[in-house]
Order: sequence, then structure tokens, then C-alpha cells
Amino acid sequence: MLNDERLKTQYSRYAAMSRRLRADGIYEEALDAHQQCLQIARDLNDEVRIASCYFWIGECLYQLGRKEEAMMILTPNLKQTSHGSPDDLYNSMTKYIIIALDLPSKKSLIEDAIAHARQYLVDIGHLEWQHKILYLEAELYQMQGIRDRALDLAIEGWATWRDAYPLFVADAHLFQIAMFQIRLKKIEDAENTLIEWENDKHNSFPLYRLAVMNRTRSHLHRLKGNYQQAMNHAQQAVSLTERMQTPESLATMNSSKMWAALCLKDFETAKACITVIPLSILRRKAVLIGDYHLTWARHQLGLPVIDLAFHQQFPALPPVDERPALSDSIKRALNRARMMYQIGMHQAKKFDDAFDCTWRQDEIKVCLNHIRELEQF
Repeated sequence: MLNDERLKTQYSRYAAMSRRLRADGIYEEALDAHQQCLQIARDLNDEVRIASCYFWIGECLYQLGRKEEAMMILTPNLKQTSHGSPDDLYNSMTKYIIIALDLPSKKSLIEDAIAHARQYLVDIGHLEWQHKILYLEAELYQMQGIRDRALDLAIEGWATWRDAYPLFVADAHLFQIAMFQIRLKKIEDAENTLIEWENDKHNSFPLYRLAVMNRTRSHLHRLKGNYQQAMNHAQQAVSLTERMQTPESLATMNSSKMWAALCLKDFETAKACITVIPLSILRRKAVLIGDYHLTWARHQLGLPVIDLAFHQQFPALPPVDERPALSDSIKRALNRARMMYQIGMHQAKKFDDAFDCTWRQDEIKVCLNHIRELEQF
């Protein structure tokens, strides 16, 4: 009995350590702490604590970009025979769906997983937790390119959010709503969401909150044409995320900074944003490199920067007799852009096939067609 009490004390100490580290985005050390928790829980033969460890280890692995490993450690919590606490099991189900959206898994499988999680809430009598399901359904519609419906569900998820565990922090809901509004070019709505967000009292993960809030501000300023403000916020987002151990998030922040730099025609900074992204992540972001080369080529031809996050069509080109000749450097840039877009088309098809849509491929085709137009100069 005394030995068990000593182990429980050690468990509590490591769990508290992991919680503090996660709040600061230090996920490698948090992972180590919770792996210690798992060993202690196994020594205690405590299935509830074991299930809790599976979830938090999965969360740390996910934040570190190790998504397949995260899915594996979460899998025991998805079984009906699991004896974990309801919140840990439900968190595991919803985290598994988030990873399935990221990889991606087939839409039908994700829909089944969402239905299973919703039924689980009915079975355990916790329908007040369904805000997470609405959040996930919003993400699923966004992945399909059905953006108005995605925004409606995102707003509904925030409306049903409760300041009680288990939860997505308020930041997750408000970030989702603001980014969906920006993609739909609802500038006033996005500004109001950001005001609500800034006034929200919840701040469980201060670094994460500031980072994603700055990224959102950067996107909104780009949409409004305030490019220097967009760069200022993008740089803040990068600086804050660099203090955390979240490589996927850092790559996303650098992608936003690249576009802010392109809008300012600062191609040196834009290129630097690409080079700092790890190759393991960058190979999934070939379209980003294509965007850089195409924008540089257009600039050399005296054409305006088109922010492809918000404008999926290029304006008409000048008359033939007003077009400059293509230099060798421009030709090389267009060739590089074409090659990157063709590589990106494989990734786009993978996601479009998973979600029964074509919008990612359609957007890349617009860029490939424009390259052919430019090559007629």
C-alpha cells in the first residue's frame, strides 16, 4: 500500500510537469514526462491512468508532427473494452479524427468516426461536450471546400462551448471561425471575431494563443491590402512559435510570412521563409515553392502580385505588343514553378480523392494554365 502511494505521488508529479511543459509548447520534454507516467500507471496496473497516458502521449506526438505514432498510441482508447475515464476516451476519439483529417483518411471513415463519437456522448450522457464534434464537422466541410457550411458549424461549435473539461480551448474555436471568415472574405465579421477573441478571458496556452492570433491578424491584413502590418504580425507569429516544439505549426507560420513578404515584393525574405522549413515538411508544400517562383516571374515581367490565398484567378495580361521578352532567368523560374505545381498536384489529388472534391487540383490548374500564358510572352 505504501509503495502504491509513493508511485501515485510520482505519477502526479510527472503529470503536473507534463502539463506545465505543454502550456509552454515544450512537447519533447512533456512527452518524456508522460512516458514516465505511463510506466508508473502500468506498475500500478491502473487502467484509468494508462488510458489517460495514451491520450496525452498521443497529443504530444501529434504536436511534434509524429502523427502515425500518435494514432497508434491512441488506438487502445478507441476500443469498447477500454476502462479509461470518459473524458480521456472522448479526447482520444476526437484527436484521432483530427489526425485522420490531417493525413488524410477517407471522408466516409471520418464521418463514421464522428458518428461514433457523437453516439458515445449520448451513451455516457455528456451532450454538452458536442462542441468538439461540431468543430470537427466544420473542418471536414472545409476540407471538402464547402466553406459556408463549415463556417456555420464552426459558429455553432463555439456557441455550444462550455468552460469545462474536456474541451478545445476557446482559442481553437475562435481561430477556426476567424480563419473561415477570412477565407470567405468576410472582413467585418473576422474583425469582430478577433475583438471577441482578444477579450476572451481564457488563456490556458498563452504562447499558442498569441501565435495563432498574430497569424490570423496577418491573414486579415493581407486580405485588406495592409501588407506591412501583415508582415509585422506574421513575424510575431513565427517568433512566438519558434519558442515552442511544434514543427508543423512553425512551417505554417513561415508559409504565412512568405506570403506577406511576397505581397511586399520582398523576395529575399520570402525565399528565406521556405529554406527554414524542414525538408520532411517542405516536400508536402511543393505548391508553396511554386507560388514563390510564379510570383517572382510575374514581378520580373512587371505584373502585380496576386495573393493566391484569396484570389484564384489572374487578371488579363497586357496586349501582345506591350509584353516584354522572357529572359532566361524568368524562363527558369516558370519551369521551376511548373515542376513544383506538378509535384503538388499529387498531394492535392490525394486530399481531393479522400474528401470527394477537386478544388485543390482546380486551383493548381489555374496556376499551370497561367504559366503557359506567360510563356507566350
